[in-house]
Amino acid sequence: MPIALPPLPNLAIFFSLTSYAIDLERAHNLQTLDLHHKRLESYLMALRDASALPGEDLRKLNELFTTLYRQQFSHLGGAGHALMLTLRWSVVAK
Repeated sequence: MPIALPPLPNLAIFFSLTSYAIDLERAHNLQTLDLHHKRLESYLMALRDASALPGEDLRKLNELFTTLYRQQFSHLGGAGHALMLTLRWSVVAK
């Protein structure tokens, strides 16, 4: 299911995040999913550190990508990972 990103003030950021979403959606195993998740997490932290997006936009993106990750993880057979995901994403939300 394609992710619907909120409107963003910068097209480069929008297209980068769209690319990360596609990577998450197309992951064929848990290792690949985790790799793409870590790349996305790093990108979101860089956006936060550079103040490239307002905090509210980052919060919404965090929620969207958390949902996508959980769906994909469950689809690939790893539903017990939700707690660790929540803890990892909390770094981005700060």
